[in-house]
Amino acid sequence: MRETNQTTVILPIHELNPITEELFKKSLKSINEQQLKPAEVLIVHTPQVKIKIQEILDELKFDKNYYQLVENKTDKTDFCSQVNLGVEKTETDYFS
Repeated sequence: MRETNQTTVILPIHELNPITEELFKKSLKSINEQQLKPAEVLIVHTPQVKIKIQEILDELKFDKNYYQLVENKTDKTDFCSQVNLGVEKTETDYFS
């Protein structure tokens, strides 16, 4: 059983290119390697990157149920808007 705390990690993904894709993978690996895991991980993304994110999760063989996808279907996809959408969906008291 994985030990968790009451924190949500929000990963706002606006686009994926070779550089941001590698950073995204490193973020997922880092979360996965933590002994004290966040209660939830929300990957807030635009429709354009949804399939690529699912492919990355498949490639890394991480529990897809642990990493929750939150699709931003609005035209506000800047960093702050992505984080704010994640905060709206957060079910814990704290987020990062």
